[in-house]
Amino acid sequence: MIFCVTDIETTGGKFSLHSITEIASVLTDGTQVLGEYQTLVKPDEPIPTFITNLTGIHNEMVADAPKFDDIAQEWLEFSKDAIFVAHNVGFDFGHISQQLASIDIEYKPKKLCTVRLARQISKGLNSYSLGNLCNSLKIPLQNRHRAMGDAMATAKLLNYLIANDSNGVIEKHLKKQKKTFALPPYLEEKVYDELPMKTGVYYLLNKEKKPLYIGKAKNIKQRVRNHFRTAKKTLLDDLHHIKYQLTGTDLLASIIEADEIKQHWPPFNVAQKYPRNTFSVTSYINQKDELRLAIKRTKKPDLSPIFGSQYITRVYLESWIEEASLCSRLGGLQSICVENCICKTDEKHDQRLKETIEEMKAYLPSFCIIDEGRNSQEKSLLWVEKGKLKGYLLENKLPKIKQSILEKSITPIREHPETAAIISKYL
Repeated sequence: MIFCVTDIETTGGKFSLHSITEIASVLTDGTQVLGEYQTLVKPDEPIPTFITNLTGIHNEMVADAPKFDDIAQEWLEFSKDAIFVAHNVGFDFGHISQQLASIDIEYKPKKLCTVRLARQISKGLNSYSLGNLCNSLKIPLQNRHRAMGDAMATAKLLNYLIANDSNGVIEKHLKKQKKTFALPPYLEEKVYDELPMKTGVYYLLNKEKKPLYIGKAKNIKQRVRNHFRTAKKTLLDDLHHIKYQLTGTDLLASIIEADEIKQHWPPFNVAQKYPRNTFSVTSYINQKDELRLAIKRTKKPDLSPIFGSQYITRVYLESWIEEASLCSRLGGLQSICVENCICKTDEKHDQRLKETIEEMKAYLPSFCIIDEGRNSQEKSLLWVEKGKLKGYLLENKLPKIKQSILEKSITPIREHPETAAIISKYL
């Protein structure tokens, strides 16, 4: 067996937000080093100061380095057919597979984690961090927190674990990683193979091409594969076709998914079919002929945008009441007035309350959210007018943002409480 022991440095820990800044790999057969690979990588975002302080890698160092896309094939050729090994394998594999997926490369090697292996093979140590493990086992570790230094130490650690694996722990870990899903009986293998590893909405269809299930994913192929492992047998037995549409962003995918579920009512979408609780601020005249504000469940905005929770709506309302110096009872925040309440002592209170209501009506925002598209040349645009979602665009050249132009070119989406809450949460 050949092992590709890998370590990376990154701009942060989240696969979808952060990028690789350095990658190093060491090939070993379990006894000796067979090859080495190392390069700095230019990330998609600046390197934070605390990362520079940890690794020593700064923005000037990577300014002329290749992008990950440029070295991907070279690294894949180096690591070809090898078992992927890392110390805390989820971190290194997660970043690498995510960046490969962004260029439509599916990376599915067998994997080993030296943290997990060490816990089973070298039991009873105080710590299983790479530094402490190497110190406990007398393994040299040089140039800590740089990719090649950590990769070389991890390779030596792996060789040590292989030599001391008297109970076959490593073999058991590898045997667990056999293919764990089978294609549904009526789905052509070509359909699955051609699914993209990009963000969008996917449709699992029956023989008549009617939706059985509609979902969204940052990696459509991976999400569909998970369905093959976990979905109900009745869904898989009726699955004949899969279609998809790419969206570029998770926000747009979430909105299209919510709208499509409402339109098609797929039998295996359960939770998303039912209305969620959404809230807005409203005004009314009570039995004492007093003008009041209140929070209410709603499907359309009244005085405020729609929010996905009553708590967030209350925070929004509290900010308006405080700014306008209004009575908390008439503002809908409590049931009784305090002693010498401002609504009784300030003759301008009623006027301020009326002005606040008009301001809140005017505050219902009209705006566009412009974000990435389905490729590097494209942009996405979401259009909201007076708090209501109107639709979206995916264009290489966005039009001038004027209402008359947007009305002609926008792909309309019906307003739902779900889509309003999605946008509210995003903002």
